[in-house]
Amino acid sequence: MDNSREVASIKAIVETLKASDYRISKSTISNRVYCIGNRRNQKIVGTFSPKESQPSKTVTKAIIHKIDLMTDKENPPS
Repeated sequence: MDNSREVASIKAIVETLKASDYRISKSTISNRVYCIGNRRNQKIVGTFSPKESQPSKTVTKAIIHKIDLMTDKENPPS
């Protein structure tokens, strides 16, 4: 395949999405087209994609206390 032709198609995709009020970068579309990324590579190979190891968001007592202090003010900053 001609590399410039592929880039033109990516640009065309970006312009089409922009006309539909979707803002997606060229790099995001390029990553999808060329299967860049660990999870996409595993899908191409045919193996299971690895689990996402994101820690769960924890709300500590300190954070809750800070939120309470901020909301108890008469005119909190916006």
